[in-house]
Order: sequence, then C-alpha cells, then structure tokens
Amino acid sequence: MVLRVVERVRILNWSDWAGSMHSSTNASFWLANASLEYRTSCPPADRGSPGSGVDRLLDYDFHPPDDLRVFMYGQQSVLRSDGTALVVEADYGGTVLRHYAFADRWFKINVTTDRAGNFVEEQADPNPIPFCFNCDIATPMVADGNAVFAVDLWVDVLVRADGLTYYVGDEDEFADAMANGWLSEREADAARAGLTELIDIIERKQLIAFLSELQPFRSTEAPPANAMRRVPVSRFPLVHPYSRPSW
Repeated sequence: MVLRVVERVRILNWSDWAGSMHSSTNASFWLANASLEYRTSCPPADRGSPGSGVDRLLDYDFHPPDDLRVFMYGQQSVLRSDGTALVVEADYGGTVLRHYAFADRWFKINVTTDRAGNFVEEQADPNPIPFCFNCDIATPMVADGNAVFAVDLWVDVLVRADGLTYYVGDEDEFADAMANGWLSEREADAARAGLTELIDIIERKQLIAFLSELQPFRSTEAPPANAMRRVPVSRFPLVHPYSRPSW
C-alpha cells in the first residue's frame, strides 16, 4: 500500500461553479454547441429529446491545452444518470469498462471487469502496478440533457483490485500544466482537494463500497464500445482558460 500526505483545501462544488453570470453564460454556450454536435453526429431516429429519454449520451473529456475527446454511449450503456452521478459501461473486446463521473467531486473513476462483474486487473507498461481502478483527478461534470463535460487535471490514481493498493502518477505533468497556465490556481487547489478526498476513500477501504452503492457490480450485457472521437477545441469556448466554469 502506498501512503501519501496531500494538503487539504476546500472542495469546490457545482454551486461554486454556477455562482457567476459569466460562468452561466459560457455554460449555456457550451451546451448549445454540445447539442449541435449531438444532432450532427447521430441519425435522426436515434436522437433523444428533453423529457422523453435520451437515446445517445455524449461525454466530452477535455485534456488541456487542445485535446477534446468525445465518447458516445447508447441507452443500454447508461446505468445511472440523475444529475449527481453518471455511470456508463461498454465492452472493449471482452473487458467491460465502467465509468463513474460526479457533479460534486473532483475526480472520475474507471473500473475494468469481466462480463460476470468480476474485477479485472490490467498491466499496461510503463504503469508501475497492475490496476483495476483508474481514477482521474478532474473537474466535476457539467450535465444537461444528452451531454456531459469535464476537464482532466492530469493526476491519476491507479488502484489494484483489492481497492486498497494504489499509486499516484502524473504529478510532474500537473506541475507542468500549472507552469504553462493550462489550469487556474482555483482548479489546482480543487484538484489537490479531490486527490485528498479520493485517497481518504481508498485508505478507509471504502472505494469498492462507494462505487457499489452508486451501481452494484454484477453480470452485464454491456454493448460494444463506440469509437472515441476528437473534436476541434475552437468549437467549444467553454473549455478555454478564463472561460470555463471551473477556472
């Protein structure tokens, strides 16, 4: 088990994000663009509409300074989407990847299982340990209708299938991002707080219980994953420095 001490700071939540008119305006702009991206990327018969259930969900994952990734999930992949947490899963060649995102926490969590719901560890060099839980420190998700959005904040926490043995990585990249001005002091402070909260959950042996409470691990009919796409950052001013809600 790896033990680390991380400075505790106040955790910013969605109410902090939405507190200014500037942020609300930018959020509306981004959601309009997300809706356009959705309409142009899905056949008409597949499109959901507000209040009638969504047939496709778009997950926008921004890696500053210029890498905006989009993951598309069909209805069968969406296990939970209630405004506070999103849980989706898809099959990657026999290994199921389940993704957790939150509206009030500064991290996201990816879990690998087999189709029976058993945890599966991966070892992808040069990662230092096999891992089942790949946790990304990230901004809380912004969600509306068929679209969700978050910014990756570089730091990763890899956790073995026991839910306790972990490794914190990419802290050098986090420091470089700060030096390059790719994230704000506010985001950096919240990222450190999110890392502290996540490590606390792990060290209290609560990670598996925390995730299971949101969505139990059991046998699954997860559909095959759709291909990840990249879209031009210029189309989404909300992700830019000084413009995004978390800045």
